[in-house]
Amino acid sequence: MQIDYAMMGGAAICLLAPNPSRMTEDIDLVIHVDERGITADDLTTHLLKIIPRRVPPLKTFSPEWILREKILSQHQRQGNKADVDIRDAIQILFITTPGKPELDFDSDLSLAEALLTLIRKRPDQERSFEAENTMQCRFWELDDSTCTVVGPYILRVVI
Repeated sequence: MQIDYAMMGGAAICLLAPNPSRMTEDIDLVIHVDERGITADDLTTHLLKIIPRRVPPLKTFSPEWILREKILSQHQRQGNKADVDIRDAIQILFITTPGKPELDFDSDLSLAEALLTLIRKRPDQERSFEAENTMQCRFWELDDSTCTVVGPYILRVVI
């Protein structure tokens, strides 16, 4: 079908940072729509016909993009889905590259708030995010908390 796409969500986590205990019920794809107007239903029908045949290599978004989206998603959702987003963010954190633009949480207050929410929910993981020097977040005043940079790309949150 020659479709330009990329995987995201739980399926991308399973591919990028394999963990036998992590499963997903669906595969989230972003599809580039072109002049042919192929729909998601068309793609699903095609995939069901070719599976389990051999498929070409799968594309995913970058680990940094997926990490940012998981951090945002856990902030927007509640319950089990938010918990899964947090586990996914922690799992993929260790394969991200510090300093990537996708991890610039300084550019948008909602990104900084989402990161602070994650650290409030999982304070035991604050050191993991610091140790990887992954997040860039300048001084923000968020509710009763303060988010500052301790060093290049290192997040320090005071709650």
